[in-house]
Amino acid sequence: MGSLGVTDQHSQLQLYAEGPHDKFYIFLKVENLGSHIVIPQLHSQSEMDFLVGHDFQTLMHAEFEGTRRALAEKGRPQITITIPEINEEMLGQLLFLFEGATAFLGEFYGINAFDQPGVERSKKIA
Repeated sequence: MGSLGVTDQHSQLQLYAEGPHDKFYIFLKVENLGSHIVIPQLHSQSEMDFLVGHDFQTLMHAEFEGTRRALAEKGRPQITITIPEINEEMLGQLLFLFEGATAFLGEFYGINAFDQPGVERSKKIA
């Protein structure tokens, strides 16, 4: 299952933190998220004033660390893969890594990762 930062915290993090211990978590951390947009003062005397002057990249990294540590405190197995930025080369390397991991784990567990009878049946029906 894929989750995207704080977008999916409320819909999935409760399950991950308090649900069954049957998942392994892979965090993808991007060091440079692009332009540095500073968080402005939106309202006077806002409860969000502590964010004013920080940039969104700093906020995203703090949210990442909060999620990662919360799951670690619950004993959830995890790894973090850090890439410098999002570009074609980095995405290609990640795809290659996960394709290789899928093939390797299929062999490890005695599963043919390239035999997809459920997919083949769908194609025949179509």
